[in-house]
Amino acid sequence: MLTFFGHNFGDEAGWVWYGRYHLPAMSWSDTAVTVQFPISGYHGRIRMVLVRADHRSSNEVQVRF
Repeated sequence: MLTFFGHNFGDEAGWVWYGRYHLPAMSWSDTAVTVQFPISGYHGRIRMVLVRADHRSSNEVQVRF
């Protein structure tokens, strides 16, 4: 699992783009989003974008494992 903390994510669940893959949210609140990350044992950088239910997106986030 991977959890993003912040604000203004909205109260309705959206989704997370990981590269070209769509990750549905396991839990979603205005301040935290948790997704199931599909790759175990991965090391390196991944670009991710959170998309709210109203289709507004976050800045691209570089996640390093």
